[in-house]
Amino acid sequence: SLPNNKYNSPQTIVGFYQRLLAKLGALPGVEAVGTIDQTPLIPNLAVTRFLVDGAAAIRPGEFPVANSRQVNPDYFQTMAVPLLKGRNFEPNDLAHFDVVAALIINRTLAEQYFPGQNPIGRKLLLDITTATPIAIPIVGVVGDVRDISIDSPAPAEMYFDGFSRVSTLVVRSTADPNRMAATVRNAVLSIDPTQPVFDIQTATQLIDHSIARQRFAATLLGLFSVLALILAAGGIYGVTSYAVSERTREIGVRMALGAQPRDVLQMILRQEMFAAVIGIAMGIICALGTTKLLSGLLYQVAPTDPVTYAAVCLALGSAAFMACYIPARRATRVDPMVALRNE
Repeated sequence: SLPNNKYNSPQTIVGFYQRLLAKLGALPGVEAVGTIDQTPLIPNLAVTRFLVDGAAAIRPGEFPVANSRQVNPDYFQTMAVPLLKGRNFEPNDLAHFDVVAALIINRTLAEQYFPGQNPIGRKLLLDITTATPIAIPIVGVVGDVRDISIDSPAPAEMYFDGFSRVSTLVVRSTADPNRMAATVRNAVLSIDPTQPVFDIQTATQLIDHSIARQRFAATLLGLFSVLALILAAGGIYGVTSYAVSERTREIGVRMALGAQPRDVLQMILRQEMFAAVIGIAMGIICALGTTKLLSGLLYQVAPTDPVTYAAVCLALGSAAFMACYIPARRATRVDPMVALRNE
């Protein structure tokens, strides 16, 4: 955040960032460096009203809006945002600090307001509430970026060339992020010893922070699910053990009449697993009926994802099988004479 009393003109602001970017770009391990006026994945975007030049007139309350970002030309390369059409910003676009000479839009804005058309060369009108709107030509189209959150669709966005007094510096590097953070801080101090650098994060930390709420809720639900699975397995084990103990005489008679241990094991497992399968089927029906409650916690996974349902059914079935197998296995070791004598 450059102080107003020291950087009080566009020329001084641009000069600071140009010196800083040149210094950082020459460091070993640095692949690309860029700037943007607002940190990605932090929902504090500036919204700009605009009109498409040549489009039909729109009532004032219905003006289209798009998020606006101010970046330098290397920002897209640094953040791996693909250029889909047209060109990137060029030095001539920033020749006049007080005049916006070019505009880059994202795919969403292009598809919404130029469907089936090539937006390159078309103009957007800004400052539309004034008597003299500014017409800015579109020179490029870039890919969408989930600037608000990774679980929400990318909004319509437009990018301006330039440097803001308050900016986020993004550095793509092959070096260790913690060491690179110190290197970036030292580079800033070498240009201006009084300029602080704050809120340094890696991209991974930024993403983790943006999904912290969903991750906490998912972890909490996961812990409760594991606890429920343990309780269910214990319940199945207890019920099966009790049922087997009540059938000791029956099992003794069967084995005295020639039944093999394998036959007894299969009989008990077949009867107990039938009840488990019915329970799992009822659970699937209930889960399908409550998918809307969980949709807000999911990212790029459908609430009815078949792979997830199959994995859960397999886990529940395996737990039920083990809970039934142990007492069933114990039942095969019943001595027929001992069982009949006790009766």
